Amino acid sequence: MNLRNDWTREEIEALYDQPFLDLVFQAQTVHRQHFQANTIQVSTLLSIKTGKCPEDCKYCSQSARYDSKLEAEKPYLLDARKCIAYLTIEFQGIIPEELRRGIGNRVFGCDDCQLICPWNSFAKTTPIDDFNPRHGLDNIQLIDLWQWDENTFMANTEGSPLRRTGYQSFMRNVAIGLGNAPFSDEILQQLQASRPELNDIVQVHIDWAIQEQLMKKH
Repeated sequence: MNLRNDWTREEIEALYDQPFLDLVFQAQTVHRQHFQANTIQVSTLLSIKTGKCPEDCKYCSQSARYDSKLEAEKPYLLDARKCIAYLTIEFQGIIPEELRRGIGNRVFGCDDCQLICPWNSFAKTTPIDDFNPRHGLDNIQLIDLWQWDENTFMANTEGSPLRRTGYQSFMRNVAIGLGNAPFSDEILQQLQASRPELNDIVQVHIDWAIQEQLMKKH
């Protein structure tokens, strides 16, 4: 594999702007073309975003043999406070503004880690009915979830892990998802209409979502 030294600014920006987990998947794919998968111990190929990589993979311009002018980060360290599952399920407060866009339209957890995990390539769909989606939640719009009151939330999450997050935090997450959606007059109206009915924490996220929608209006 030949090293490239003629990257254009547009190509670099396109790479940098890719979703983080898409970059993980691509990095794994390239790495496994050159190394045995079962010998990979340090997954630090994303140094274009995370810092100088301690591995010497030769084909990568960020590997240890090249001076990338970046400080290496310690391997195996993750800031769990930025995990989407933690933020949308366990965390009950105000989600930092700089993390909200990255949450996208996820209202309960993430599971992207499951999608890129190589072991899950062997997984099979379970025949156990209890694991199947309920109440049509595998085919529902965020704006429909926004119509739920607490009684509807409790009814539709009976026996489901979804109840773990609680109604107000669930609505906080939906508000973020609506803020991240393409501009819609209906979304804007619904956010404004429901604001007085929800608690102070949710209102902070509603205000953010309204501003996000307004920025996309023109």
